[in-house]
Amino acid sequence: MKLNFKKIVPIAAGALMLGATAFGAVAADLGNWPAPFVSGGAADVTVVYGAAGMAIDAAAAADVVGNMQAALSGVSTGTTTTTTSGETAKIETAGQKLYMGDYMGNVKETLTKSDLPTVLADGSVTDTEGKSYDYTQKIGVANTTVTYDKDTPETDEPILYVDLNNNGDNYAYTDDVTFTTAVNTTKLAGKDITLFGKTLTFSASSSELNASSSTGLVLYTGKADVTVNAGESKDVTVGDSTMTVEILGVDTSGNKATIKVTSGSTTETATLDKGDTKMVAGQRIYCKDILALYKEGSTTSYGGAELFIGADKIALINSTEVELNGNPVYGTTVTNTVTSNKLSKISIQVTPYSFDNPIKYIGVGDSLTDPVFKSFKISFGGANPALDDASRDAIVLKASGEKTMELDFTNKDGDAYSLNVIKPTSEGSNNTNVSLGVGENYQLVTDGLNITENDYFIVGHNEYSYIYRLTRIDTNNDKIRIRDASGGSDIEYTIDSNNQAEITLPDGSTVTANVTTSHINLTSESQSYVYTKDGAKIDLSGISANAAGYGTINITEETPYNDGDFTDSNGNSLGTNIIIDVKYEDGSSGDDIGISNVHNVTMDGVGDYDTQGVTNYGTFVKRHDGSGADKVELYYYGSATSYDVYYAEETATITAGTSGGVTGAQLGSVTFADNELTSELKAKNLVVIGGSAINSVAADMLGLSYPTYGSSDAWQNATGVSASGNAILKLATNPYASDKMALLIAGWDGVDTQRAAKALINKVDGLSGKESVVLNTNQETAVVIA
Repeated sequence: MKLNFKKIVPIAAGALMLGATAFGAVAADLGNWPAPFVSGGAADVTVVYGAAGMAIDAAAAADVVGNMQAALSGVSTGTTTTTTSGETAKIETAGQKLYMGDYMGNVKETLTKSDLPTVLADGSVTDTEGKSYDYTQKIGVANTTVTYDKDTPETDEPILYVDLNNNGDNYAYTDDVTFTTAVNTTKLAGKDITLFGKTLTFSASSSELNASSSTGLVLYTGKADVTVNAGESKDVTVGDSTMTVEILGVDTSGNKATIKVTSGSTTETATLDKGDTKMVAGQRIYCKDILALYKEGSTTSYGGAELFIGADKIALINSTEVELNGNPVYGTTVTNTVTSNKLSKISIQVTPYSFDNPIKYIGVGDSLTDPVFKSFKISFGGANPALDDASRDAIVLKASGEKTMELDFTNKDGDAYSLNVIKPTSEGSNNTNVSLGVGENYQLVTDGLNITENDYFIVGHNEYSYIYRLTRIDTNNDKIRIRDASGGSDIEYTIDSNNQAEITLPDGSTVTANVTTSHINLTSESQSYVYTKDGAKIDLSGISANAAGYGTINITEETPYNDGDFTDSNGNSLGTNIIIDVKYEDGSSGDDIGISNVHNVTMDGVGDYDTQGVTNYGTFVKRHDGSGADKVELYYYGSATSYDVYYAEETATITAGTSGGVTGAQLGSVTFADNELTSELKAKNLVVIGGSAINSVAADMLGLSYPTYGSSDAWQNATGVSASGNAILKLATNPYASDKMALLIAGWDGVDTQRAAKALINKVDGLSGKESVVLNTNQETAVVIA
C-alpha cells in the first residue's frame, strides 16, 4: 500500500536553504539535512519503510516527509517572528517564555549587564580627591501582562498589547544604580558618570550635589560637548540647528565666561559661571568647566570654556519626581538611599500611566522610551507566531445550511476535511436536539458499530485521525469499499473466511471490521474525536448528549500530541477546553442551526456580529453570529504562543512579525514500502526507515542479507548499534544508483528509529560534518555518542 504523508509545517524563510548543491555531487554531511533530498526548491527522493515493520516506522517516515515538505514549500510571504538588531533583552528565561496572562516580573524580575551589556554595564566614578567608586545597574521589570481586548486601549476592535494599567494597578519599572561603597556626592563636582548607556556630568555647583536635599542630585547631558578658547568661535550643530559659538572673554579666577551665540538671525550674549545653565539664542547651554590655558613660551593665561550645547539638566530629588530642565517628569519617583551624607543607591520608579500624557499600553510594533535617561526602551514585537499566521491549524465550525453544520480541519497527515457533521435529531418542536450526521440521511458513527453503506465513521491511531465513508458492502464478491472523506477514490478490502476485513490506515496501523450483509462493526480504533495537524483534539461526543436544544463540541489545546506541556510562570497549565454550544431551533420564523455560545475564551466585539478572543495557550478564536451564518474559527498552534517583549537600547531596531501565507512546490507521494519499489523509485535519493531486519533496502544499503537482525554481529559491526536505546543515522551511496545518495535512519527498535528521525529533523549537536553517527535515544531528545 502506498502511503501519502502530507504534513506541511511552514517555517521561516531563513531556515529553508540548508544546502543548494546539485544532487549527486553533494558531500555526505548529515548537517546539511534535508539536502540533497530537498534542495534549491526541488525534491528528488523516495522514502522507504519496511513492509514487515511496525506502525511507528511509518510515523517516523511521516515526520521526515513533513520536515522535507516544510523545507520545500515553507517560503513564507511574511515575517512570522520578531526580528531585532542592536542590544536587546527579551522577557523570557531558558525555562520560561512569556505567555498570555503572565506577569512579566514573574517571568524575569530584573535585567542586568548579562542582559544588556552596554546599557547596564558596571561602572565607576572618580571624585575630586581621586578616589574611585564602583557601581552596578539594573532594571526592575514592570510586572505587567500581555493582553488581547479593547478595554485599556479603548479601541473599536480588540488588539494585542502590553497592558500598563490593568484594573488601575498602574504598572511601573525601576532604574536602579547601586554603589559598592557609599559616595559623598558633594565631591563629584564636574565628574562624568555613565548611567544606562548615557554619559552624564555631575553639576559643578556644590549646592546641586546633595542627594538628600530639596535641590537633589543634579546631572547634565549635552547634545554637543565643545571646548572653545577665548577669542575663538566654533560652528556647532545640534539636531537640525547650526549655530556659531564664540568666547568673548574668560575670568579664570572667577570661574566665568562671556559667550556669544548666533543661531540663524538671532544673536545673544551671556555670562555663565562654571556650573550655570542658561538659554542663549534659543539653546540651553551648560558651562561644565572654565579652563586656564597658556600660550606656548608664555606664562600669561587667556582661558577657555567647556560647554554643553543643548544640555539637559536632570535633577534626582529624593521622594519626588525627577526634574528635567526644571520641569517635573510626572510618573517618576526618586528614592535616594543616603546615610551620613553618603549615597549608596539611586532608584527611579517609572509609571507610564502617570505620565503627563498617560501611556496605557504598548501595541504591537510600538515602543516606550525611558523618559529620564532616554537611552533604552520597552518594545512589543507581538505574538510568536502571529495570531493568524499561515502555520497555524485552522479549525472551522460553521452553519452550512438551515439544518447542517460543517466542520473543517486538517489532520496529522495534512489531509484537509470539510464535512457537514451536525444535523437536527428530529423536527417539529421549538427546541430540538442536534446529532452527528452528514447531510440529512447519513450517520457519522463514533462507536464503530452498525456502520451501513454511505455512513461515515471516525477512526484513528494515536495522533492520526481519519473520517471515512463506507461506500459499498459486497458480500457476494467478498469485498468492502471505503473512501477517505478528505478526497480520493475508493479503496477495496477483502472479506476473509471469518467475515472480517483488515482496514489499513495511512499511518500503517490496522483496524479489523466484522462484516455482515447490511453493516460493518469495527473491533478497535473507533473514535468520537479527531486530532488536528498540530495536535488539538476535537471531541464530538457532546453532540446530542446535553439538554434539549443544544450539544457541545470540546476542543482541547493541551493533548498528548501537541508539542509539549506548557505552563505559565506560576506552573499552571496554559491549555484549556474551548467548548462550543451548538443549537437548533425549529420555529415559526424558520429553521436555524447555529452556535449559541463559546466557553472559556474571553471574547470582545468586532462590529455588530463578530467577536474575537485569545486563550492563554494562544488559540485565536473568531466568532460570527449573524442570522443564518453562524461560524467559529480557531487558529491553533502546536506550541503555546509566546510574546516578544524587549527592553533594548534606544537605537535598537525591533520589527514585529507579520502573518504570511506559504508558497512553494509540493512534495507529493514519496513514501513507499520496500516491496513496492520500482526501478524508477530506486533511482532517486533514498531515505530508508528501519533496519535490515524489517527493511530490505536497509539490508542492501549495508551489504547484508535480508533479514539480518540487530542481535547479529553483522548488523552490529555494520552500524555500531548494539543495544536498545541506540540508533544510527548514516549517509552512503544509493545501492541501486551510484550518482545518488541514501540515508539510513534505523534504531534497535521502533521508538529508537522514531527518535533518531526527530534528532535529524531537530539538527542535534554533532551532526555537522559527519556522514554517520550513532545516537543514544534513551531520552526524548537523542544525542550523538559516536
